[in-house]
Amino acid sequence: MDLPALPLSLRRLAARQDGMLTRTQIRQAGLTRRQLDRLVRGAGCSTPFRGTVLLPGAHPLRGPVRAALVGRPEAVVCGVTAARLLGLPGLDQTGTAREPVHLLLPRSAHAAAGIDNLIRHLGALRPDERQLRRGIPVTTVERTLADLVLDSDRETAVSLLDAALHQGRVPDIGAVLRPAAGRRGVVARRHWFALADGRAESPLETRLRLLLLDAGLPPEELQWQVWDPASPTERGRPTGSTSVDPLEGTPDEPPDRVPTLGGRPVARLDLAWPSRLVAVEADGAAYHRQPRALFRDRMRQNDLLAAGWTLLRFTWADVLGGPAGVAEMVRRALALAEVTVRFRPDGRPAVRRAGRG
Repeated sequence: MDLPALPLSLRRLAARQDGMLTRTQIRQAGLTRRQLDRLVRGAGCSTPFRGTVLLPGAHPLRGPVRAALVGRPEAVVCGVTAARLLGLPGLDQTGTAREPVHLLLPRSAHAAAGIDNLIRHLGALRPDERQLRRGIPVTTVERTLADLVLDSDRETAVSLLDAALHQGRVPDIGAVLRPAAGRRGVVARRHWFALADGRAESPLETRLRLLLLDAGLPPEELQWQVWDPASPTERGRPTGSTSVDPLEGTPDEPPDRVPTLGGRPVARLDLAWPSRLVAVEADGAAYHRQPRALFRDRMRQNDLLAAGWTLLRFTWADVLGGPAGVAEMVRRALALAEVTVRFRPDGRPAVRRAGRG
């Protein structure tokens, strides 16, 4: 039996359920056990959990989640599965096809043997920590983040908090601390919450910042805007435009006119030490390998060098493969810049004015 031979009622039901059907639903539509077995074997269907069938083209996330919830009326999707359903930023996107479904069940739930592709968490859930997403019960954004922080390493936890703050998914860190209060592990991780900073624009930036904090090299500023005071202020963009461009400012300071600064924006730096004109940039492969991005990166780097800045750029490979080398390179750049700032060749103090925020 192929999919077109399925009764129309079943196909419509499957569409509403993201490509998932239960065996009970199939039998109630009039298919015999033999027809059901032929459907599973011959039409490219799969059986992710007992009593469920995923049709070809089923939603890769919601289909298996709906299947995992069958027969578990008290379950709520939680953890990384909830984060993906909610579209939370900052998650690792590798290996998602093989990721198990995470479900939260009451502590009174019957202890079951291990089930492939399913991770059960036992715990309490307040009514305001639960919501529906396309009809699927899922933990709220705040509760989901609290769960992930308590179940992650520091770098992952802070990256998730940074990303949620940056995109406005939570109003402040207190909103995540509240559902974490009193739970096991929160005392040991409480200082992680204080490390969160919504100005970070990528997990790589977050990891770079944490790496440098651990090395005793905290950045003076994040997302520091550098201006060229020698250029005209008119940028040729229609007045009132508020679109954000990596090279052209922020919504708070539209780049079309900056009369108070008297120049054009040169760059917005990920991590900066303006007192020494040293900056660190996170080079994510997805963006910086694009031809247009390479051209813009070269232009802005030339502008920064001409303005007296020292610019260091690091990739994921640098941060994960050689963190000590990254820290040492930044340390040397700061030390050299300190000498340059303090003394001119004639021995008089130097004042460097090229960068302004």
